[in-house]
Amino acid sequence: MVKRLHQPDPHTEQIFLEAEAYQRKGDVYTAVKLYKKTIRLAPSWARPYVQLGTLYKDRADWKTCLHYTNKALLLD
Repeated sequence: MVKRLHQPDPHTEQIFLEAEAYQRKGDVYTAVKLYKKTIRLAPSWARPYVQLGTLYKDRADWKTCLHYTNKALLLD
């Protein structure tokens, strides 16, 4: 079976989905922690970088937003 290059394993994807749920609830701290864990497990997957870029944009942390957004663009 051939895995797609940028597709994480099911466990990592589940962590990502949990991060999205925390983000929707407004628990930014936990969402960021889980997105960063997702990145450690699947560093070539762009989606968690996109989500972190969005979170930091919403918090007006432009330097960090730019960091994660640029990383996502390089991976996608």
